[in-house]
Amino acid sequence: MTSTPSATLNVSDTQPKETVVKKTRKPVHNCHSCLLNLGDHCWLYEYPRGQWTRKKRCPAFENEDVYAKFREWETKPHVKTAKDLRRDVFRRTKKSEEHHNHFGGGTLP
Repeated sequence: MTSTPSATLNVSDTQPKETVVKKTRKPVHNCHSCLLNLGDHCWLYEYPRGQWTRKKRCPAFENEDVYAKFREWETKPHVKTAKDLRRDVFRRTKKSEEHHNHFGGGTLP
């Protein structure tokens, strides 16, 4: 009896594969009234969903010490990124003015 390589059973094939949950930066519904919620991400935590696991409350939610640090950060001047500068330039172009001006010259004869 000779076994063929295709007939051998690989041990890794029989074990269930782990499901990997992607950790997103987006805040969960519980964060909707938190000051640290910046819409697409949390100011303090990289993974805000993890702060609400097992029916626990997020340690930064309604925490006045953390809110004070956030308010201090808000008052500091911020440097615009290259992406922000590019957006500002394209928003000020003449294309948008010409697009909104339906008559081309802006005045009627």
